[in-house]
Amino acid sequence: MVDGLFRYRAHKSPFFMNKDGVLEGNQVYFAPLPGADAPDFFERVRVALEIQRPGHLDRALERAMTDGRSSEFQGKATAKEALVKARIGQGQFRQSLIDMWGGKCCATGLCESKLLRASHIVAWAAGTDEERLNPYNGLLLSAAFDAAFDAHLITLSNDGAWENVAGLSADELERAGLGNIGLQKVVGLQASHHEFIARHRQNAYEKWSNSE
Repeated sequence: MVDGLFRYRAHKSPFFMNKDGVLEGNQVYFAPLPGADAPDFFERVRVALEIQRPGHLDRALERAMTDGRSSEFQGKATAKEALVKARIGQGQFRQSLIDMWGGKCCATGLCESKLLRASHIVAWAAGTDEERLNPYNGLLLSAAFDAAFDAHLITLSNDGAWENVAGLSADELERAGLGNIGLQKVVGLQASHHEFIARHRQNAYEKWSNSE
């Protein structure tokens, strides 16, 4: 469990014998788990379940959608399924980004779909459900740009110019697959992107200013 779902070991209270000779110890309920951000935690649950019971989760979701429950429940299930697919870069969110950017990385023009990522501008954990599914909160990026953007090593200006927030050297950028980043301007950003980009840029600069 420590290496799988929770990653952290709970502090254990010493056990003791009570006056009746029964082994007792303190119990803790609803203790905070460092690093147990909900999306990441449930993704680990999904992976653990898939390893132990392959296909069980997919079958359970399918049953929930077709077992005749109320339309309200089915609507919620559909929304949750859309969120799950958006989280793993599938479904309508990814397709919307493919349509928006013509099936190409908006930075490099890369066309190979297997190397493109549906990247959220405002991070998954920081957004609302509506924002997580909003295509204007997304960019279609190559794997290298997606990783650097997600880690806030780089960010964007509203005119599509990349900003090297982390101060990576030219050699580091080249080795990371981000060479000539100053020439890889994103063309086609719309006003609806700007709010999300501003939030990403603020978070990026705050992160690296606090690390100094």
